[in-house]
Amino acid sequence: MVLGVGWVDTEANALGFIEEYGITYPNGPDLRSRIADAFGLRGVPETYIIDRTGQVIYHSEGTVTADELSRQIERALR
Repeated sequence: MVLGVGWVDTEANALGFIEEYGITYPNGPDLRSRIADAFGLRGVPETYIIDRTGQVIYHSEGTVTADELSRQIERALR
């Protein structure tokens, strides 16, 4: 499952981003930065892959290539 989290963003800007890039996965706001605090967010964008046991097995600050993302997802599914 892929989830998007809007951190410190207005609803209008978040919805504009979703529309502009044709994002179809679920997205929601990070009200009061609870998610950012829980994960120790340092910048935007950040990518986390969480395995079936709930462990973070991959974290990247900045953009991630499609190839790297595919490799890490495959790793998580093993």
